[in-house]
Amino acid sequence: MNPWEEYRAAATRLDEVRRRAAAEAAARGDALQAAREELVAVRRRLTIQQVRFAEASGRFRVRLPGLTPTNTEINAALEPGSDPVAVLAALRRARSTLDDADAALAELSQPPRGLRLTVWPRTLRGRIVYGVMAVVALGLAALGVYALVR
Repeated sequence: MNPWEEYRAAATRLDEVRRRAAAEAAARGDALQAAREELVAVRRRLTIQQVRFAEASGRFRVRLPGLTPTNTEINAALEPGSDPVAVLAALRRARSTLDDADAALAELSQPPRGLRLTVWPRTLRGRIVYGVMAVVALGLAALGVYALVR
């Protein structure tokens, strides 16, 4: 192979490497832009869901879990040199988790099906239960009296 052919082969290889690097950089740029858009959407959903969690915790009188990220989590997310493709995948998993949490919160906000006494006030539940028991006892007593008289 003469020097000119070696030069052309090296230039061709260099051009292939340059094109691959440009394609990878473009893919990373696209992934970074998609991750930024996904981050905005996830943050919006987290804000809405935090309000819904607070409402549900007040309604069911339970303590609200800690919803703010820890310093360790923030530092891990801000680590330089993070792969945008991995960040985008993590944000998509976060969105999927948010969908699951939204479904669980929606279940909580739906009115109960059937007769569930646990959602009624304690005094009303007691009156209903003891009232039914009194009617049953009265009915059994009446049947006993009727059987004695007959």
